[in-house]
Amino acid sequence: MKFEKVLSGLIFFLFLCPTLLFSQSNDSIKILFTGIVITADSLKPIPFVNIKIEGTSQNALTDNKGFFSFKTYKNKNIIFSCLGYKTAYFKIPDTVKHDHYFFIQGMMQDTLHLNETLILPWANYMDFQKAIITTDINNDEMKRARKNIKQIQDISLTANLPLDAEANYKNFVAKMWTTARTKGQMTLLINFAF
Repeated sequence: MKFEKVLSGLIFFLFLCPTLLFSQSNDSIKILFTGIVITADSLKPIPFVNIKIEGTSQNALTDNKGFFSFKTYKNKNIIFSCLGYKTAYFKIPDTVKHDHYFFIQGMMQDTLHLNETLILPWANYMDFQKAIITTDINNDEMKRARKNIKQIQDISLTANLPLDAEANYKNFVAKMWTTARTKGQMTLLINFAF
């Protein structure tokens, strides 16, 4: 009697176990969702786009080349958002047959026009103009301005003068030291075109 109960329980468990193992719905199987986010007009990658899975706390971010990759479930709504672009939405199809899905999301630029804002310590722009015009510049500020202008003039005048004996010697020693330090090394020439 006891053996029959154990045997019937074992048979029931053997029939029930495969049913439990294979009873997962397609919506509960995770897939690897990868892709790239690009501009819709010029097809250039958009870096650092925020990707949110609706209804969850899961977020992702594209890298500096616009690529993204994360695991999620089929039939989920994905929200793509980035400053300067219109928010885009995508629903992962429930008919995905593989464990991965590749997607290219194009985003349209969104132009934001902000009005100019003037922050002034005066009530209006006319008061600001009057304050600037009537400002009295004292002698200390004039002396400081003349001193700064004098320094700039001295620098511009001495920039084209030939080197004196001490400066020539320092320049010669620096060249000799560089030559000795890099002797036998291959020189690398880099040309920059501007």
